Formats: sequence, C-alpha cells, structure tokens
Amino acid sequence: MPAKPLRLAAVSAAVLTASAASAHHGFGNFDRSREVSLEGTITSIDFVNPHAYVYFEGTNPDGTKVAKRCEMRAATVLRRSGWSAEMFKPGEPIKIEGAPDRFDVNSCYVHTVVFADGTTADRYAQLSKPAATAAPTAPRTARTQAASRTSRATGRPSKSS
Repeated sequence: MPAKPLRLAAVSAAVLTASAASAHHGFGNFDRSREVSLEGTITSIDFVNPHAYVYFEGTNPDGTKVAKRCEMRAATVLRRSGWSAEMFKPGEPIKIEGAPDRFDVNSCYVHTVVFADGTTADRYAQLSKPAATAAPTAPRTARTQAASRTSRATGRPSKSS
C-alpha cells in the first residue's frame, strides 16, 4: 500500500478513536469551578456502568417536593472501592456536595456524600480493602443490571446521554 493512503488511514483512525474516548469522559454538563450542596431523602439508586446515579427527593424553599439526581463513578469502580448499592437505602436522608449540572439545578456530579449515620465519603474514598476476586457483595438485581437512565430527575431528556 502506498505511504500516503496508509498515513491518511492511520490519522483518521487516531482522530475517530480520540473523539469517541473524550465524548464519554467529558464533564461539559457539570460546572467544575463551582460546588453545590443538595439534600433530601433517597428514593432509588442505579448502581450501573458507565456511571451510577443516586435519586432523592428534596424540598424547595417554598415547601414543595422536588426530584434530584446525582451522578457518580462507575459501579465497577465503586465496588472495588468498597461502595455498594445497599449503602443508599431508600427513605434515608442524604447530603451530597458536588459540581452542579449546567442545565439542571437539581442534579450534580458527586464530590462528597454524607450518609444518614454521619459517615462522609468523597468520590475517591476507599471504604474497604477490595477482595482478591473483586466479586460483588450483593446479588445482581434487575435494578443494578438496568442501563442508566436517559432522563434527568425532572424527567427531561439528559443532554449527556
């Protein structure tokens, strides 16, 4: 094969691969220069890949209830760090500090979680030493196997999906 077409093919492959990788790992929806604190009562957890989501209900200043959602790291990474879906018990209070979503005031990317018992964990926290086999600590359920939701806590389509 002549050098010019080979070079063009190599450059094209590199550009396509790089753009696909950066598309998944972008944080464009989140304003990482600011931090927001969201509180509420856990309603559900999607402990899935490529990102886990915790859903909770908060209260607006006028007393009305509002659905909230915060994105976390991948479930596989969280499991290796000792996190589990069972830590996010529906009905329990939660406080999350994170980077606010640019398009949804009720959504963020998790930096720190404060659980009902007062335990605080940042997003990189190693909560327990991972097992040598790194097997999940709980049986897989339809909820943990489900694909991550494609809508925001408000029900609007997610711009990051």
